Amino acid sequence: MINMDKNNSFEKGPEQESLEDFQREIQELKDQEIKEKGKGANPNLVETPTEELTEDDMKIWQACKELTIDSITEKNLKDFREYKSQIDKEKEEGRFNFAAVMANRLYSLWGKKELKDLQSKKISNSPKKVIY
Repeated sequence: MINMDKNNSFEKGPEQESLEDFQREIQELKDQEIKEKGKGANPNLVETPTEELTEDDMKIWQACKELTIDSITEKNLKDFREYKSQIDKEKEEGRFNFAAVMANRLYSLWGKKELKDLQSKKISNSPKKVIY
């Protein structure tokens, strides 16, 4: 999880990789995306200048990259909105692209979680057939 301090910056968690490792990881994802999808590659990812990514970007990535439908929470979305608010204030286009990649991932997971929850409620609330 991401923790914000009083200055709205993310606290460093216990298992942080270096910024250079993070930038290299994102560059590898970009390269893989381009190789696999060519012109259909995610433009936000392709246009993210990895050298401009910061420790705050790294922290949101680390907090969210392993999330699943079953593990994502409203707190994850709240943390992302705080991060995105910070990005919006800084107006750095390269970081906007990375934030868009993260938004797509998080909100896609959240939507799938909501759909799964609705389907499970629908099944559990469906009328029972009584056979005489």
